[in-house]
Amino acid sequence: MLALPGSFSDNDLMVVMQDGNTNTLMVQQEMNYTDFTLAEITLLMIGQGEHMMAMLPAEY
Repeated sequence: MLALPGSFSDNDLMVVMQDGNTNTLMVQQEMNYTDFTLAEITLLMIGQGEHMMAMLPAEY
């Protein structure tokens, strides 16, 4: 299970991917522009083999 919290300021975006069990940082990427309106969002990535699905925590 992977948690994908993002933190946003102005029009910049930082996407952080952590292992949801240990909170180990896996990937971090900064983007210079977004029009996304939420301050933060968490998605869960559920996978089996080659197939992955992004879900909101309430859907898990």
